[in-house]
Amino acid sequence: MTALSQLKLLRDPFGRMATIRVGRPVQKARAEMLRAIELGATSLALIGRHGSGKTLLLDMMGREFFGKGLSIRRFELEDLAQIAPNAHFNVLLIDDADNVVQAKMQRFLVRINALRPPAMVLFSCASRSIAHAVAVESSIFIELTSLTPDEARSFIVERSIEA
Repeated sequence: MTALSQLKLLRDPFGRMATIRVGRPVQKARAEMLRAIELGATSLALIGRHGSGKTLLLDMMGREFFGKGLSIRRFELEDLAQIAPNAHFNVLLIDDADNVVQAKMQRFLVRINALRPPAMVLFSCASRSIAHAVAVESSIFIELTSLTPDEARSFIVERSIEA
């Protein structure tokens, strides 16, 4: 007997095919990101502790922009030096930017901002001090807080009930 049948669930509420439900902190950060983008921001730094949902939020934003017909590039650490001078994309996603050498990240963002038309850059990191160190002058900083223990408990119960 599988765990799903033992728990009398029709599907795994945490599996790959589960409906994406996010907690209030991710909803709030997403709303702040969209507001900043509407106001013309081209560089957003998403700051949050490990496990707070930064990668999930970057993925959600990427899907949202892709759905609007924008070209998306997601760079991993080793890809940063390989961007072509004539590259064209609308949105660039960089997860865990605090794992990149700060000077390298700054040079990379300067190159991205020099593209015409400039690409929008969304990057995440765990530390505000590192975000400030790697950001360009026009970057907007958005804080992603963790769920409180009560919010986490409610979130898990809610997802389990929906399954």
